[in-house]
Amino acid sequence: MMEVELLKRQWTERAEHWDVMRRYLLGEPHGSRSSLFVDQDTAMTIKKIYVAMIESGMYGPLKME
Repeated sequence: MMEVELLKRQWTERAEHWDVMRRYLLGEPHGSRSSLFVDQDTAMTIKKIYVAMIESGMYGPLKME
């Protein structure tokens, strides 16, 4: 997941909120903290990593909806 997201930093100008990216990172269908493919512990780890990446500013400023 991190490798794919790191590649996107080359062309992205704005960071997306977790709520927008959750469906792409956890798969569909998904709930608020897990999916058919990812259990709750793994999903929370993915969220922590993704939030740390966007808070670092590597994707630019957070996109306001």
